[in-house]
Amino acid sequence: MVKNMKKKYILDPYLILFLTVFFIISVATIYSAQTILKDEYQSLAIKQIFWYIAGIFTIYIITKIKNDSILKITWILYIIGNVFLLFTIILWN
Repeated sequence: MVKNMKKKYILDPYLILFLTVFFIISVATIYSAQTILKDEYQSLAIKQIFWYIAGIFTIYIITKIKNDSILKITWILYIIGNVFLLFTIILWN
């Protein structure tokens, strides 16, 4: 008899360690480089922190969604990603 068990996602502690070290190094490097950058680039460290938080939130959401649900919308996500890439090429050239 198979019981209905809930899957638990366990993150590798080494992965968490390396990502934390990479986070600290990247934010510290960007922050220390702000002294030689123009005034318009003074908020890069804050933006870097924001993107790390957005990435952690995205990983959390993805781990809560079932794999079947993600596989059903793969083509939609693929098309949306390519449309965003096209917008990037068109708008920044």
